[in-house]
Amino acid sequence: MAERAANKPTEADKALVLAASNGYLDVVQFHVSQGAQIDTCINDGETPLQFASHNGHIKVVQYLVGQGAQFDKPSNSGNTALLLASLSGHLDVVQYLVGKGAQIEWGNMTGRRPLHNASAKGFLDVVQYLVSQGAEVESGDTYDTTPLHLASFSGNVDVVKYLVGKGAQIDKSNNKGNLTAIHMSSTAGHLGVVEYLIGLGAQVEIENNVAMTSLHMASMEGFLDIVKYLVSQGAQVEKCDKFGFTALYWASVYGHRDVVQYLFDQGSQVNSDGLDGSTPLYAASQNGHLDVVEYLVGQGAQVKRGANNGSTPLLVASSNGHLDVVQYLTSKQAEKEEASPEGITEASLGNTNCTSPRPLAFKVVDIPLQAASAAVGEVSTSTARSHLEREEDFDEILKNVARLIPDNTKIDSLGKALGFDPADIGRYIATNSRYQHVTYDGTLKMLRDWRDTQTDAEERPALADALKLTGLERLSDMFLRNSKVPDLQTVRITDGLVWLMEGD
Repeated sequence: MAERAANKPTEADKALVLAASNGYLDVVQFHVSQGAQIDTCINDGETPLQFASHNGHIKVVQYLVGQGAQFDKPSNSGNTALLLASLSGHLDVVQYLVGKGAQIEWGNMTGRRPLHNASAKGFLDVVQYLVSQGAEVESGDTYDTTPLHLASFSGNVDVVKYLVGKGAQIDKSNNKGNLTAIHMSSTAGHLGVVEYLIGLGAQVEIENNVAMTSLHMASMEGFLDIVKYLVSQGAQVEKCDKFGFTALYWASVYGHRDVVQYLFDQGSQVNSDGLDGSTPLYAASQNGHLDVVEYLVGQGAQVKRGANNGSTPLLVASSNGHLDVVQYLTSKQAEKEEASPEGITEASLGNTNCTSPRPLAFKVVDIPLQAASAAVGEVSTSTARSHLEREEDFDEILKNVARLIPDNTKIDSLGKALGFDPADIGRYIATNSRYQHVTYDGTLKMLRDWRDTQTDAEERPALADALKLTGLERLSDMFLRNSKVPDLQTVRITDGLVWLMEGD
């Protein structure tokens, strides 16, 4: 039996897990009576008790604990039965496990504790119970993200109010982007939370690690109601982030014409440029937002004004294949020839309207445009990039690849092509489905773990080869063809705010 326990689960063990997961107490009892291992582990190392707790089957939970199941046993990801019950909002299971002595402050591999999970999902009754049992309101996960941060990002106003009432600090920032509760609620579009936090004194102009404010973030995501409210509360429309970009610039990048128009009406300048010399018109042209391009030109945007590397709105629109924008700019007699860096005036290199001081440590390097390819008609407009910028670009590619891989079979094949052991691949795949909804967290972790073993020169061609070997040429073509990477303007806030641009 000892040897069996060390091996993979038997059919009877797997049957026990399935019965427990679906709440069939009589079937669970039968399999236990026939010798199934009560703490058997499958997938991510989850036990029958963890599955039953996650799905809220209190009678099965009580039976398994009564039979000696280890309620504090963690899965490979560090999740316990209590963590999973909190994530799913099963108050009766949470109360039972805590009553049996389950560790209320146990954190999983990312440092998430039961209170984090319940707060993120908006389960006020579970939050209240956990706090009443001693859960720390200000506890931080691996990135010092607190329950208040998570509740704010999820838009759970009642949970936010309760946590603040219990002492949660409204302006506390995490250490992954220096994000506060108002940043998180602004970027996720939760006006009620934003209003509540500001009503309590949250700083409207508080900055993250790249000097972005809530106004930048709400503008980037297109939440006009939040943009209007923030401006009404004193947010400066011309405030610049670390890269010299205003809120209007970010709204232009992502094509939010209504936000662009509102910010212009509030005094934001259409010709303000960033440290790389690009203007809102340049950004909108690069990303193919014709309606924004037309509006900006109508408000006086300079169609011939180029970035520091010599590229103009017409050139960057052509390079990215935006025919409608190209036709419009051409009709406005936009520059048809490559702009010379020497032709850029001193005024075009500085954003005189920017209300934030420009960081002296940020160096802009001008390089000539590469010759256009007669075969494909592409123009390279990339400036010299720092190691950090290249890392951020490649991480964005990894996120897109992870998000678009269609099924576990392809994930398995890609993992093998990248040199992973089958057991490790299995754990990554299990991470994708460890919650009630399928994510790509495990796939992304696999890609990042692989990236850490590669040099800058190796990573792109190696990933392209692995994708092709796996039958995912489409993804290789989309993100790695000609080694073309997203420009700085394409970085955005996604997936729980952990992908914000990070400073040096």
